[in-house]
Amino acid sequence: MTGWTYRLEDDWAVIVPGGTWHNVVNDGDEVLKLYSLYAPPEHPEGTVHRTKAEADAAEAEHHH
Repeated sequence: MTGWTYRLEDDWAVIVPGGTWHNVVNDGDEVLKLYSLYAPPEHPEGTVHRTKAEADAAEAEHHH
């Protein structure tokens, strides 16, 4: 499903069900802190992606 937009504020939480397409865009002036939790884990223990580019590269390597 596309076309849904939600404005979020400090101390909000969003739950995205597995398999649901989603995209988070920070259109504000403050730094966005995003915490992603998966259950069961999808990444090896200790995995940290500091940028989206790092995450995309790791995902591409995992699936190719």
